[in-house]
Amino acid sequence: MDVVLSIDFFNYLFEKHPGLKNQSFTTKKAWLIKNGIISGFEAHEHEYVIKEGDVYLDPDTQDVVEIKEGDERIGKTMTVRMWKNADTSIIGYRIPTQAPSSIHAMRCVDVIEAVRDTIIMAKEVTAITGSDYDIDKFFLSTFFYNEQLDSETKDEVSKVLNEFGISSEEEAYAKYKKAQQEYDVAKDTNDPSVNEKE
Repeated sequence: MDVVLSIDFFNYLFEKHPGLKNQSFTTKKAWLIKNGIISGFEAHEHEYVIKEGDVYLDPDTQDVVEIKEGDERIGKTMTVRMWKNADTSIIGYRIPTQAPSSIHAMRCVDVIEAVRDTIIMAKEVTAITGSDYDIDKFFLSTFFYNEQLDSETKDEVSKVLNEFGISSEEEAYAKYKKAQQEYDVAKDTNDPSVNEKE
C-alpha cells in the first residue's frame, strides 16, 4: 500500500546526519528520494538511457512521461529527472489488531510538511482494515537506517558475518536476495516442502 507521511516521521534520520537537521523541507525530501527511502523525482537531471517502464519529468513541459512498449525514445540517451520507486519498507498495523487485514506492508511515495505524525492512506483503508473512526490508532514500523556505522558497530557486524563465512555486507545481502528468490519460485510452483515450513 502506498502512503504519504509527514516529514517528521523521518526526524530520527535527520538527527543522525549532520547538516540535514536544519535544512529546508525540499532538501530533506531530495535526500530521502536519493537514498531510496521514499519515492519521487530526483532533485537534479542526469543522463539516462531510456528503457520501457521508465517514468521521468519532461524538462520542457514538466509533464510526467511514462515510457511504454514501442516508444521511439527507448534506447536514446536523455538528460531528465527520473522517477525513483522506494522499496516497500514499512509495516503498518491498526490497534486494535483484529485480523491479518489490520496489518499492511507499505511504501512511502511522498512526504508533506505537516507535523504530528500525519499519514495519508487510500480511502479504501477503512474497509480493508475494519477501522471505524473512534479510538483506532495506526502504528508504523520501519528499518533502522544507519548508513554511517561507527567503528565499534562495523566491527560487530563484521564479526557476525565472518561467523557465517560471509566477507561483506554486500555478499550477505546478495545471499539474502538469492534465498528470497528461490523461496518465491518454490512457493509459486507449490513445492510441498515450502508449504510445510509456513
